[in-house]
Amino acid sequence: STKMCWVLDNAFPIYNVTASFLHDKYLYVGNDDFCIRIFNTLNASLHRVLKGHTSIITGFAYSNKYNLLFSVGIDGNIITWLGNALIYKYTYLKPPLHRFPASIYSIYYCDDLDVIVIGLDVATFELSTVDFVVDNTKECPFKLRQSCRLHSDRVHLISGGKRCIFTASFDRTIKSATIIDVSINKQISKHQTAVSTMFYDDI
Repeated sequence: STKMCWVLDNAFPIYNVTASFLHDKYLYVGNDDFCIRIFNTLNASLHRVLKGHTSIITGFAYSNKYNLLFSVGIDGNIITWLGNALIYKYTYLKPPLHRFPASIYSIYYCDDLDVIVIGLDVATFELSTVDFVVDNTKECPFKLRQSCRLHSDRVHLISGGKRCIFTASFDRTIKSATIIDVSINKQISKHQTAVSTMFYDDI
């Protein structure tokens, strides 16, 4: 932990910290100024600053298959990053009128199915062809597959592996669901306070 003090010294107040994705080297941090700071943990330096969100950044997910970073925030945006380039920004609008952005509190990406799960209640998106990465087309790479209310409050944590996800809500419950059909779900625990972290190990 003392080795990571340099991150705190060089960052704004932190709202989200991801795992180290690339070669166990980079740490992604969502900051108070709505920027993503990427720190090189090997030489204790700031690697990059990514700008694109207009509010608090609440979650990150990563596609090993396509080398893409996804970030979400209170601004309702799902931003797709390739390296230091913002290649697509999608705004999730509140149903049923779809007039205003809906705050997104968590995100999970399934490499097996190319599916993104975002936490509001819960919504799943298919990531259509990744040709947009190469062709730089303006076509939306996301297709809404399903939206389902799993909890009585917002979903602030999503974890999982393969085709199963676990969701934690401020209603203090944890549920499991299948990505194929999130309406197939069950409550697996309830806590005295909201769960602060979850970790999934498929071993």
